[in-house]
Amino acid sequence: MGSRFNGVSKFDGKLFTNISKKQGLSSDFVWKVFEDKSGALWFPTAGGGVCKFDGTTFKNFTVQDGLADNFVQTILEDKEGILWFGTSSGLTSYDGKTFKSNKKSRGGC
Repeated sequence: MGSRFNGVSKFDGKLFTNISKKQGLSSDFVWKVFEDKSGALWFPTAGGGVCKFDGTTFKNFTVQDGLADNFVQTILEDKEGILWFGTSSGLTSYDGKTFKSNKKSRGGC
């Protein structure tokens, strides 16, 4: 489960464990948790881009990697395995190698 100020909480059937910036998240404000077809977990954050957890390590992706914005609210995966990130500045796709953004200017509809 994502949270506004405490990263992610993981439940093992008995106990909750907190995962935060200390463990590798880029932000402690996590909108949701998304699992892709390969089993990797993705964490869209408010201000920290998006984090991928492969079961061992965290990898953080930001505007420097090609995201339209570091405020990533949602993630979806299409039937071809392309990930789509909804950000505050537009849509970004990721094919596993390259980010492509359809960045819009702020302030309009």
